[in-house]
Amino acid sequence: MIVGSSEDFEINEDGYYLNLKEEKDNKLEIVPSYEKNEKTFTMKLKLKNTSDKDIIINHTSSQKFDFKLLDENKEIIYTWSADKLFMMMETETVIGAGKTVEFEEELDMESHKDVIGKAKYLKAYIVGTSEDCEIEKDGYEVEITESKENSLLVVPGYEKGEKTFTMKLKLKNASDKDITINHMSGQKFDFKLLDKNKEIIYTWSADKLFMMMETETVIGAGKTVEFEEELDMESHKDVIGKAKYLKAYIVVTSEDCEIEKDGYEVEIK
Repeated sequence: MIVGSSEDFEINEDGYYLNLKEEKDNKLEIVPSYEKNEKTFTMKLKLKNTSDKDIIINHTSSQKFDFKLLDENKEIIYTWSADKLFMMMETETVIGAGKTVEFEEELDMESHKDVIGKAKYLKAYIVGTSEDCEIEKDGYEVEITESKENSLLVVPGYEKGEKTFTMKLKLKNASDKDITINHMSGQKFDFKLLDKNKEIIYTWSADKLFMMMETETVIGAGKTVEFEEELDMESHKDVIGKAKYLKAYIVVTSEDCEIEKDGYEVEIK
């Protein structure tokens, strides 16, 4: 409010109002992933509402999501929606409090083998807008890591709630034989959090002690093994607030499959 008068311009005695918009508190956890076997390549997008209120995503057509495959130079080599037709009508996706919505699409390995063979990254997109949460227009990316004979599918992931941040590592044996992973100690996996410059700001194993004895993890044919560790949001809030990437590691070697020593990375949104 201006207190005073002027002969040069009119002053509104009732004052001037500014509409204050509350910043969106992003309670939507978005995790892209994939599964690859001999017959299909499945692209996945998981949306989890970690709040206590419904989240509504508005779409201007019947298309609610999209997937793109990128080569090693991050050039787009496949777009799922490119050969699709969508109805031009407003639709919405409602994700209830604490609920999860998942989208997935399969590609036939035989008819898409050239594209899938070149693909190094998967990008998943939410096609729409929301007043309840932030949505990244540039999509959500996960690295595609090849394994020996495509037998072991390795997918890092995370879940972020109000009280905990859960780091996850899923190992799926897509072959018809057991896969054995050999460990030199009691440690079978590790997690690291990286900042926007991909500098390590947290290592799960840093304050742990492991028994120095040989152990092994056996993953049966068609079976899945999952590792996960929780961080308390309150005691780790500074680190989690800065974290932009999660890297998951398998510790140590296997004669049955390839294991990436540099780990398996997923972007934290």
